[in-house]
Amino acid sequence: MMPVREITLTRREGPAALCDHPYVARSFGEATAWLVAQHQTFPTAGYDKVDVLVVWEDDQAYTGRMSCNQHGPLNVYHHVRDEAMFLSGCRRPPHLSQEEYETYLTHNVRNAPGGTELWLKLVTNYL
Repeated sequence: MMPVREITLTRREGPAALCDHPYVARSFGEATAWLVAQHQTFPTAGYDKVDVLVVWEDDQAYTGRMSCNQHGPLNVYHHVRDEAMFLSGCRRPPHLSQEEYETYLTHNVRNAPGGTELWLKLVTNYL
């Protein structure tokens, strides 16, 4: 598995003093610990958006967003892995039928640059 160079987390919602100040972590564990340390500042209803940028040693990058609240999972690695598994076509969530999942992938992933292959590469080589 390719080592992570850095993970940048930037809160986009929440208390103004905590927003738009990028935090750079050197591992998934460190990134998760930063989010967990802030969990009391996340809402109990709804969520605050946190931008995530992961860069591996070979310059492969993941860009996404986490929706954080006091009750939700705050594990950055699990978030990236679960999104990549979903978008690669490897993991259908239980609330979607197989037909709904295939339709989603066809309309939103397979026709995009890199398609499901890009996400499968991320799952296979980086997570």
